Amino acid sequence: MESDRKVNLSDLLAALTVGHTPSPILARPTADPEIRAPISEDDRLITAGGVFVARKGASFDGHERIGSAIER
Repeated sequence: MESDRKVNLSDLLAALTVGHTPSPILARPTADPEIRAPISEDDRLITAGGVFVARKGASFDGHERIGSAIER
């Protein structure tokens, strides 16, 4: 079941920092866009309104794909 509740970047950042001290860049985003597409670690799946999560794994560093995700 999908929710009709709007989720903005600030909502996502608040959820990520629960119990942790947020970094200054997370504490004060310059914009608060609505997240209208899925959140993914796969830059090929990112569409407008989505969020790319870059993580470093054992064999792959998602930070290398940030540029590709932004282009989408």
